[in-house]
Amino acid sequence: MKKVNTDNYTINRNPDLISDEANAMIINIMHLSSLIEYATTKHIGSELSFNQLKILSMIESGICSRSSDFALHLNVSKANMTGMIGRLEKAGYIYREEFEDDYRVKILVLTEKGKLFVRENRPLFYETINGAMKRIDKQSIENMNDLFSKCIGDLRERLEL
Repeated sequence: MKKVNTDNYTINRNPDLISDEANAMIINIMHLSSLIEYATTKHIGSELSFNQLKILSMIESGICSRSSDFALHLNVSKANMTGMIGRLEKAGYIYREEFEDDYRVKILVLTEKGKLFVRENRPLFYETINGAMKRIDKQSIENMNDLFSKCIGDLRERLEL
C-alpha cells in the first residue's frame, strides 16, 4: 500500500455544510476502514478479495446465509454478489444448499476447506487489530460503539433502510 498524504483529507472543504469535527470523524472512519481492509488482505495473503473474506466470515458467524442478504450487507449489486459467490464455490470454500421450506432459496454453507480457512486466518486478523486497539481503554471503545450505533441508526432511518 502506498503512503497516502492524509493531510489533504483533514481540510474541511465545506464548512458551511458539515462541522470540522464531523468531517474529521468521517475521514478517520474511511481511513480506518481502508487500513483494516489492507491489514486483512496483507496478513491473510490470500487469492480472495476482501469482500470474499467477509462472506466466509459472515457465513461462519451466522450473520447471514443467502446471497441477497450478503449483497445488502456488503452494499454490492446482486450480480456482483453472484460472481463473488460463484468464485468461492468454484474454489471449494462454500457450497449452496436448498432451503428446506423453499427449494428456490439457496443457503450458503462453508465446506471443510472454508471452515479451516476461517479458523486458521481469523487469529492473524484479530492479532493485528488488537495490537492497534490496545491503546484505547474499554470505556472509550464502548462509547465509540454507542456513538457509531446512533449514527448508523440515524442514517438507516434517513435512507429508509
